[in-house]
Amino acid sequence: MHLKTVKVLLFVLLALFAPLVYRRIAGKLIEKFRPHQPQWISIILDSYLHPTTILLRAVFIYAALWVLPLELNTPTYRSVLARIMQVTAICLIAWGAWMAAPVCRLLLRSAENKLDIATNRTMGRFFENIFRAVVGVVAGIAVLDALGIPVTGLLTGAGVAGIGITLAAQSTMSNLIAGVALVLEHPFGIGDYVILGSYEGTVEDISFRSTRIRTPDHAVITVENSKVCGEYIQNVTDRTNRLWQFTIGVTYDIPREKVETLCADLKELLSADAQISSDAMTVTLNEFSASSMDILVRCYVTAVDYTASMLAEARRNAGALADKIRFRQMNAEELSFADHSFDVVVTRNVTWNLPNPAKAYSHWTRVLAPGGLLLNFDANWYRYLWDEEAKQAHSEDRQILSASDVRDETAGTDVDAMEAIARKTPLSMVCRPGWDLSVLRNLGIQASADEEIWRQVWTREERINNASTPMFLIEGRKAAVKELLA
Repeated sequence: MHLKTVKVLLFVLLALFAPLVYRRIAGKLIEKFRPHQPQWISIILDSYLHPTTILLRAVFIYAALWVLPLELNTPTYRSVLARIMQVTAICLIAWGAWMAAPVCRLLLRSAENKLDIATNRTMGRFFENIFRAVVGVVAGIAVLDALGIPVTGLLTGAGVAGIGITLAAQSTMSNLIAGVALVLEHPFGIGDYVILGSYEGTVEDISFRSTRIRTPDHAVITVENSKVCGEYIQNVTDRTNRLWQFTIGVTYDIPREKVETLCADLKELLSADAQISSDAMTVTLNEFSASSMDILVRCYVTAVDYTASMLAEARRNAGALADKIRFRQMNAEELSFADHSFDVVVTRNVTWNLPNPAKAYSHWTRVLAPGGLLLNFDANWYRYLWDEEAKQAHSEDRQILSASDVRDETAGTDVDAMEAIARKTPLSMVCRPGWDLSVLRNLGIQASADEEIWRQVWTREERINNASTPMFLIEGRKAAVKELLA
């Protein structure tokens, strides 16, 4: 067999198997040293694990193609091959840098004492977007240069259309400057509920060019940052009081006395509600319209959200049903509702992070009516902190995830901080759902567990991210009246 043929076969075998060995060894080393190194290094290593694996395979394929014993293997062929390899390397390096953008969030750590969490989060997201834009531009220039396209010539040629480019750049720069102003001044942050002119909704993202808002009817509105800064911005997230205003129309044939009685009754009714401030309440005949006399009712209602941002999110998720739902601020472990108040209690990913989950179960079952149903969706979150087998499975999850096309749910989050919180929660150390079933049965609840429910409720993204931590469903049924009396 010809020596060059042997080399080709060797490089092909290396292209098939060497990346697998590299990935396995590198992945284990990253996990081994993760607790002993800064988080920003872990983010960079995780981001480049998959790109470098592909790059290693590309190198061996390049070497195999380079030594092909064919007539095609000419200087021109090798020149083209080298350019392709160079472009591939640039793209893979840029890909790793793109995925490492969450490092930008860590740059704000030094400002933690000066910036609140919401500001830190908003600025982190904003600078991530700018970083990725820079990576894209630099990678694009590098690719053009690798292909032999004179970048300087393009830039010089672009000067011919300088006026048009300047006008376009003015808009871009205006939006960029406005975006920086929004982040630094912080009139609102990601997760806040805002009113911008005729638009209102929850802020989902602030990029270097625009702000994305999701309205209560689930529509997504993208507004240029320069226009946002030009609007009268109302951030209603942190309001302790909300204006509630409506009009009641009564026909002209209603006697004056009845209209006055109606106004007095409305005042009395509103004053009886502890959540309404009686000092700023108005009930008055406001206007004589074409077909009715209009009674204007204005009052301020005290907000009862656990957190304003979470209420805004809950209202957004509820959509058209939001007006039919009562949103109450309350401790899950100390419900103030009366006994037997609800037919169904549903929770998801709540129990695991409670300091006293047994107390929570006691209150949840207390407010259930006889025959009522408790549905609790949860998982053995952060079990890997205490169990070596779970730790190994979690590590394999991360490796499989990095080799897939699925978004990493932990990207951009402070994993160390989350793990520090998890170490303080009692249920992260407990094997579930056995613990839950025992607690509920001691409370007199007929309880069972469905450990395959994740197959029905999880998306593909959730399945890949949390393969070793499948979601389960705890179903508890309170005894009916006749059973209680038996």
